[in-house]
Amino acid sequence: MSADSSLKRCYARSVIFIAAVFLLRSPIQAADKAIVSSNTFDLKLTQVPDTPCLSMATVQGNPDKGPAVFVMKSVGVCKLPMHWHSFAESLVVVRGVKIEVPGQTPIRLRDGGFFYAPPHKVGGAVFAPNTLFFVSFDGGPLDTHYVDDTGKEISSKEAYNRLKHTQM
Repeated sequence: MSADSSLKRCYARSVIFIAAVFLLRSPIQAADKAIVSSNTFDLKLTQVPDTPCLSMATVQGNPDKGPAVFVMKSVGVCKLPMHWHSFAESLVVVRGVKIEVPGQTPIRLRDGGFFYAPPHKVGGAVFAPNTLFFVSFDGGPLDTHYVDDTGKEISSKEAYNRLKHTQM
């Protein structure tokens, strides 16, 4: 094994450890007294409903009922339309991602990067192929509200149809 590949493997483990420590300190921990552990690369990822370019696995919590932590991975280049969530979103990158926030310069996160969006903050994303990241919704269940250019809420189908005709 070369010194370069050993260094990369050590770096990857460090990033995953930091991500797990950061995300698992969330309010979810207060509601769930059990210790949770998993090896990210052993998790079985499934397609995210209405988002064929993302797969995910729940690491802790229940996304339908309350706070949750996920590991997510992009399948090919993945573009997410502008949207917002009812609860704050924290994201830690294991492998690179680009985040779009209207009215701001695009944010380019690298391995180990961190992103936080408060509730109701509109944003979108373009993920490179095989982007891997942890995401946490601390305040409650996962919900996604897609919006048009004026901020009016639209269906996921309409949001993805509009995305096909725009550049991000």
